Amino acid sequence: MILRYGMVQIVMSINKDITNIGLINPYQWERARWRAAGFFVNEKANNLPCMGFIFHKSRYGENIFSQWQNQFGKADSFEEIRISIIQGLDTCEGIGYIIHLSSDPLQTLKRLESKSIKMDTKKVSVESLFQSMNPLPGSPHLSNFRKRYEKLGKYAIVPLRRSSLFRRKIRANLDLSIVKNQIYFRNLRDITEGDPDWPIFQSGILQAFDVKTKSKYGPFTAIKVVRWFSKLKP
Repeated sequence: MILRYGMVQIVMSINKDITNIGLINPYQWERARWRAAGFFVNEKANNLPCMGFIFHKSRYGENIFSQWQNQFGKADSFEEIRISIIQGLDTCEGIGYIIHLSSDPLQTLKRLESKSIKMDTKKVSVESLFQSMNPLPGSPHLSNFRKRYEKLGKYAIVPLRRSSLFRRKIRANLDLSIVKNQIYFRNLRDITEGDPDWPIFQSGILQAFDVKTKSKYGPFTAIKVVRWFSKLKP
């Protein structure tokens, strides 16, 4: 059985105990080619801190955000999109931090229940995207973003578009921004088995995880799509 609500596609598999919540479509992200992230302040919105997603194919990236807006509106009120920034990678040469983009299945189920759509499931299958980042030494952008976020308690995610293939100038499509209240700043050593960020360690080692390297655009950036299974806990 396939149940669609907004962009969320819930697929009941042959195993009735496992439900796939397809909040993130790996095909769409592969087509858009997410390359990096940028952090800035939106002066027109009370200096709201923003996390921008840079796509090689800007139009496809903006389509992802447009679909999210159709689902959430201007705010991810149920915090279905889960974003964590994982630091403490000193031993990993060429990586400053890793962005883990996924979804929170419990929050999605809460939103569906608010629409009188109730799912009876014990496990969910969730997609994760990982993007490694290697900022220049002393770069203040992530630190400034975190300080502003901790002051306001909210931020926005927004697609970014390069003005030219050969220029570094980037502009934000603020019309497609989505406001969020939650982002997780993690240290690699604090992530243990069963943690929502545990899939970072599960790059195909365990049979339950299906990991495929989707794209590699340079020595410091790569996208990995991870499909993992999680037991729902109320």
